[in-house]
Amino acid sequence: MLQQHIVEGFWFHGRLYVWAMDTALPAVSGSRRRVPPYPCALPPSDLGRCVGGLGSDDPRVAVLHLPGRSRRPSAPPGPAAPASGAPSAPEPPPLRPWTVPVRELDPAAALRLLAGEPGDGTGPGLLHLAALARAAHGHARAGCVVPAVHHEDRIGVRWRPVLAPAGLDWLRSAAATAPPALRAHRVPGPDPAGEGAAVLADLLECLCSLTDAAVRERLADRFPDTDADLPAAASATREWFVRAQRAAAGRGPAAVRRVPGPQGGRASLVEPDGRR
Repeated sequence: MLQQHIVEGFWFHGRLYVWAMDTALPAVSGSRRRVPPYPCALPPSDLGRCVGGLGSDDPRVAVLHLPGRSRRPSAPPGPAAPASGAPSAPEPPPLRPWTVPVRELDPAAALRLLAGEPGDGTGPGLLHLAALARAAHGHARAGCVVPAVHHEDRIGVRWRPVLAPAGLDWLRSAAATAPPALRAHRVPGPDPAGEGAAVLADLLECLCSLTDAAVRERLADRFPDTDADLPAAASATREWFVRAQRAAAGRGPAAVRRVPGPQGGRASLVEPDGRR
């Protein structure tokens, strides 16, 4: 990764989106579009190199709200400059929308990127998400996870972290201290509480997705010949999962709302008519 590149990212709808700035590019856009392209953004051809080839090669564009006025964004932060001795810092510019090329990473690729050694150009947003990747590995390593039934192309499970009160407090603190890059994809609003709740939802979804990827990674090492949805050796869990599948698919008795979970836990099921 070149030192003049600053790599950032945000989490949205189960995916990590990575983008990058080049501090050497001129911070002026000649576009007349209502939402102009961000002139300091790296082109899609260079993004793959910044993330070690991880993610999809399909070019994607996101609208991010970044500091700037008119066609001139604020210059991205470069190497630290000596203090100028000015009595006060200038007022920060407002946020405005820009189009930025992004690279999409699924949870497994995102986990590999975030769990790796950060480079000199890793931005605050990715560093913040890296803490969630470490937490995801911690939940997987300690076995503090539960399977949750989902309906997508087929019925399956997603491994979710078990969050104690201290873990929830930590996640709220992470949302409260999230750098601006993690909410740049959201339209700024007058309600700080609403923005904070949206950031918390993004980080919770990120933690859940990364935990699922971490568990599947560990199960693939231990049970290479089985589906990572469920290890074949866990017969009690398999029985619980099969019963949950049948009830969720409407083949189980309507009276069955809760079934015993592994290790004596219990899991809530949604009945065919949507009632719990």
